Amino acid sequence: MDSTASEIIPLTSLSRGKRKRASSEPDITSLVIQEVAHDAKLAALLSKAAHPYFRALFETALIGIWKKHCSQKELSSRDYFSDFMKFCSCHKVTSGLTKALDSFHAGRKAQRLGKRKLIEQLRLDLSDSGRIAFLSNIKKVTLTCLPYPYPPKGYWIYTEDAAHDCWEDWILYGHQADGRIPRRHLLQIDFSSLQLVISETESCIIRDAKDSSIVAVIIRNFCNHDEVLSWANSVVCDVVQKKKSIRLEDPGVLAQIGYSAGSRSAPKFDWVKNLQSTALSSEEVDELDFSSSSVFALFWNLCKVLLPQEIIDDFNEFLKANNLCRMDKEANPTSSALGRYVVGVGEGSYYEFNKVEMAPPAGVFGWNYSRATHSESQPHAFALSWTTNRSSQSIGGDFFISSHGIQVKSATNTLVAWRPKGIHGTSLQVRQPDDPNPDFEQTGMSIVTSSRLPSVWKKYKNTISGISQLDFESHGEEIDDLPDI
Repeated sequence: MDSTASEIIPLTSLSRGKRKRASSEPDITSLVIQEVAHDAKLAALLSKAAHPYFRALFETALIGIWKKHCSQKELSSRDYFSDFMKFCSCHKVTSGLTKALDSFHAGRKAQRLGKRKLIEQLRLDLSDSGRIAFLSNIKKVTLTCLPYPYPPKGYWIYTEDAAHDCWEDWILYGHQADGRIPRRHLLQIDFSSLQLVISETESCIIRDAKDSSIVAVIIRNFCNHDEVLSWANSVVCDVVQKKKSIRLEDPGVLAQIGYSAGSRSAPKFDWVKNLQSTALSSEEVDELDFSSSSVFALFWNLCKVLLPQEIIDDFNEFLKANNLCRMDKEANPTSSALGRYVVGVGEGSYYEFNKVEMAPPAGVFGWNYSRATHSESQPHAFALSWTTNRSSQSIGGDFFISSHGIQVKSATNTLVAWRPKGIHGTSLQVRQPDDPNPDFEQTGMSIVTSSRLPSVWKKYKNTISGISQLDFESHGEEIDDLPDI
């Protein structure tokens, strides 16, 4: 895999699709090489082209030069940059161009070494035996399913009186986004009714006493790289400020990412369109979507190497059974599961991963989100969440799994895998409902899927005009069928 590092700003300019190939190749190639060799600015860009921002600038100029020497009829598919490098390797070039090429190769070697180190730090290269060893060091707990789930379904739950004081008026008497939804009552947690409280620093694998099935998995310090964690959280924070929340009746923001099934009244398989404003340019929208799918791709690939295999098998079986596409806006949605994503490593730089597995097609980003205890139907047994940040000394926002009476105390950089079919919920936070900049801040993401997505996807695939639908249906109201995480 090629590796590169760059500023986050020009992400979308780094797309490298198929380019155009000239038929009169030898003569044109010589002209292109000659023009680059005699342009000091282009040679300087080439020398820094291990950095994908400069590579994108160089490649844009290169395309212009190539097209200048070719008629439209002579052009066909080509990767201009790769072909240019191959041609330079078998042509005699000027000393200045040789120096630029040497600088490029030295930079690319350094990037590859840096990427290899990053992969090791993130544990993305963990073998099956390495994963078994990693999981063997996590605490194991066996619990009996409660005769009556606690906390029960349909309540806004809280652990401290201060949370009740913050939210009572908002919940019982405040404006409702949807008046058809009944108001829920508040319930203070009775800790004597819980079987297990998992502290902020504790990882745990919980299994059912009857059948040994996994109830939940909690992994602290999930992402073993502070700069990468900071980058992932910055993407979440940026996106939730620009996208509409799908759950207006709940506190906080829950923004859908990836593909959606559309509304019930107008089902349509398409990349979600839920921006708050139309002021963003198409390039800015593409950048936002690429950053989002990159964070989810990292999340998914970390899950694949760190979670018990039965959880990953659950998702793989779901994806295979429905032949589903992945969360990759750059690719044709009927293409393979492999794609391209980037990982930020601090100071505005990132590494690029090519031809790697992308995340399942749908998910959400959340900011200070809470929901009353509930259950939901998803087309896979497990759901996955990653808390990317939680402000220090915060109160509330803990996760509860009612089937076995479990409280998972929230903490930065925590993965939770659970069964969404069972009753679960997030406790109310100690913050004022109408404060736009609260001291409390909790952000993260979840891989969840609408139960309608597989059927709408199949209809999309079976429709002759499916591709044109995705290309041209660029407007519409989104979405009312996201799982209630």
